Amino acid sequence: MNTVKETKKNLPLLITDEGRQCTECNEFKLWDEFPVQRAHKTGHKARCKICNNTHQKPSKQILAEEFKTSPLITNFVIYRTHLKRVA
Repeated sequence: MNTVKETKKNLPLLITDEGRQCTECNEFKLWDEFPVQRAHKTGHKARCKICNNTHQKPSKQILAEEFKTSPLITNFVIYRTHLKRVA
């Protein structure tokens, strides 16, 4: 099953039984080098593991900072510290 698919950049994308071309780095890699995504047609994500990790790290850090500075979270932490345990 060799298929050629057009990417967002209008470059041909090679998908075979052995592997596929990463949409980020455009290198052909084996299926073991792609994260599993059961919802996708191929059963794997379009980005390889390396590109996927570099893409996700900044967004995780941004979300962590937003979580720490959220007024709901800070109020909850302050409220929890003032609670006394009744035995």
